Amino acid sequence: MATFEEILQKIGVSPETLEQAKKQQQEQGGTLREQLIALGEFTEQSFGARVAQFLRVPYLSVQNRQIPHDVLKFLPQEKAEKYLALPIEFDKKNRRLTVAMADPTDMSAIDNLK
Repeated sequence: MATFEEILQKIGVSPETLEQAKKQQQEQGGTLREQLIALGEFTEQSFGARVAQFLRVPYLSVQNRQIPHDVLKFLPQEKAEKYLALPIEFDKKNRRLTVAMADPTDMSAIDNLK
């Protein structure tokens, strides 16, 4: 699996911009994603969509999505916060929970959520 920095370069972040974002991150804190957005390289949505496209996973904006209350019970709040995951829908027939994640490359989180 590619490192996060390799993914950033593959989705079009130049080495110079990446270095600038890393410098800002050291000075101001936050994440590389936040610094790239602050630099105007991406919007929140365009960043998520580009990374999802690269990883070949669906992109889903949860900003205005209505999540049924009964679906939220499938993932305790502590785990949701720990893994930056949000239950989206539950397929009763197949007993499958769809979860949106901030980092779909975090295989440890995926394994723990299973």
